[in-house]
Amino acid sequence: MDLHATIILLLIFLITRVSFGQRQFQIDWSNNVFLKDGQPFQYVSGSFHYFRVPVEYWSDRMIKMRSAGLNAIQTYIEWRSHEPSIGVYNFEDNLNLFGFIEMAQKHDLLVILRPGPYICAERDMGGLPSWLLTEDPSMALRSNDSRYLNHVNRWFNYLLPRLNPYLYKNGGPVIMMQVENEYGSYFACDFSYTSYLRDLMANLTNNDVVLFTTDGNALSYLKCGLINGTFGTIDFGPGTDVAQSFSYLRSRQPNGPLVNSEYYTGWLDHWAEPHSVTSDELVIKTLETMLSMNVSINMYMFEGGTNFDLGAGANYGSHLTPQPTSYDYDAPLTESGDITDKYLKIRSTISKYLPVGEIPEPKIQPKMRLTVTASRYLNFYDLLELGKVKQSEKPMTFESLGVSTGFVLYSSIINRTPSDPVLLSIPTLRDRAIIFIDGVRQGVLSRAVGANQLPIEARLGSYLAILVENEGRISYGPYINEEKGIIGDVNLGSVTITDWIHIYFQDMSNFLISALKEKPNNYDNFNLNLTKLSPFPDPPLYPNMFRSVFQLPIGMKPLDTFMNMANFTKGVAMLNGHLLGKYWPHTGPQVTLYVPGVWFKPFPDQNVLIIWETFGTTSEEEYKDNLVTIQFQEQSILDGPTPFSNTKTNDYWLSKLPKSNNQIIG
Repeated sequence: MDLHATIILLLIFLITRVSFGQRQFQIDWSNNVFLKDGQPFQYVSGSFHYFRVPVEYWSDRMIKMRSAGLNAIQTYIEWRSHEPSIGVYNFEDNLNLFGFIEMAQKHDLLVILRPGPYICAERDMGGLPSWLLTEDPSMALRSNDSRYLNHVNRWFNYLLPRLNPYLYKNGGPVIMMQVENEYGSYFACDFSYTSYLRDLMANLTNNDVVLFTTDGNALSYLKCGLINGTFGTIDFGPGTDVAQSFSYLRSRQPNGPLVNSEYYTGWLDHWAEPHSVTSDELVIKTLETMLSMNVSINMYMFEGGTNFDLGAGANYGSHLTPQPTSYDYDAPLTESGDITDKYLKIRSTISKYLPVGEIPEPKIQPKMRLTVTASRYLNFYDLLELGKVKQSEKPMTFESLGVSTGFVLYSSIINRTPSDPVLLSIPTLRDRAIIFIDGVRQGVLSRAVGANQLPIEARLGSYLAILVENEGRISYGPYINEEKGIIGDVNLGSVTITDWIHIYFQDMSNFLISALKEKPNNYDNFNLNLTKLSPFPDPPLYPNMFRSVFQLPIGMKPLDTFMNMANFTKGVAMLNGHLLGKYWPHTGPQVTLYVPGVWFKPFPDQNVLIIWETFGTTSEEEYKDNLVTIQFQEQSILDGPTPFSNTKTNDYWLSKLPKSNNQIIG
């Protein structure tokens, strides 16, 4: 090799070493700081879940986050979305995790990943795939159970090596990865499990990334949440005693930088409870306290987004509390990405400690107004023609049928003479059921309100149909392994009903799309499996599918908008093949569905809106001409009337302020 070639190779080596070899993100334990490329570093991050925001808007949200002074973003990685069935992986479109990370780096944002495998995030089953329960409902989730770990091991062996090129040391923006998620809040306290995850993640990332845990700000959480050899962080919201909270962590982890991995800028919502809001002043007060203490912070959420895919979960305290489609979270950026007063106040506070960018204009993006009408398109029996059918003596769960979200119809023939009326009871219903006898709706049972029995009028030979809805698997606590559907027996008086036919749809999105592509012309499939039924009952008025085919006005640019569902009761909506989510306006608090402008088609193309309504419309117009009016409007309604109260209201957060501040705020 000549001297010239040797010099070129040496230069390449030195450039590579400077570009990548010196890139390091690590912990200086003795000085209690992070070191980024050898320099002390404090991060201010915001949570932004890529799977809750259309891919076309990722850049917009990142620009706004960077302009607020954030130097990092944090996201969960949801297993259930990326592996919808065993060994089948999806990283396309809204699930393009790698594109998300690359875009963050383009916008000068570091990335903190939370790959779980359990993530909570108010998602169905805490982000775990429901097929785990299909495989074995007795599987001990979030534990050292080999049946569970075998699947986790396969998933992480697929995922983590593909993330290695994006680690900070390797030239990417990823500085940290979380092991599990708030494990100290889980009853299992299985250190063999968390240690296994730590070692698995360390090996698959070649020990090239900081591994951390996140737990609540109490010793009881840290007892089972901290993992030896892993950096511990805590989480808490505004109004908390910051020094006291970190003293608990210091008692277990004496050294290292202080981190609040989930500083709550807002709070989550539940159906039937008022919309949660926070005091901006209280958020700012605690934020400034932490920044002044050199605490690294991740604000949860900074951009909340939307559960478009029916993936919203549920909580369980005294009763089931399902979560709505909107995940607005009263965050600094709204569900549609608009800048709020809270954003401006946070930016102003951060500017005292870190550089900020110019505020993007306009702060509130223009929205679209439009009125369309929808008409009935398919009746209930038409829809059932599109489903799969399975028979069994006892009712089958959603999981045993391979159904993740949506609905299952359970049907049987009453083969004994019942009393009049007779009490129908489903002791273990998960979660909501509409009861029909011979095509006539009898009423609704609901786990959320503790209604599991209903007097009905039936006779020998009547056709009993029970439409069961999964309102969201539990996302937090000891019940995340619960199955959905009818669990156990259905009783008519003292008699247990047997010989069930199940009609189901394994994918709600595909079901709705199929309904538009091919309108059934007969009931062959239905009759084939219900040969005992005579005479065949007329289909009930509801459930029903409505359809609207419309063009945008000439010259109208497709913009974000909010579809007001006040003329409907409960169901699912889809626009141009994109799920918009569930609606339930008269239970509230969410009345409108967020519709991204990028999902509309401009003139002269036709837009197709379909609405799967389970209970009935409230529009007087429908009774006149069989049409229902739908308004697309400029403002969201996330704080509609609700039947129950919620402690996490603005008054709750204001109560956390000192009295003098309460008086100032008024």
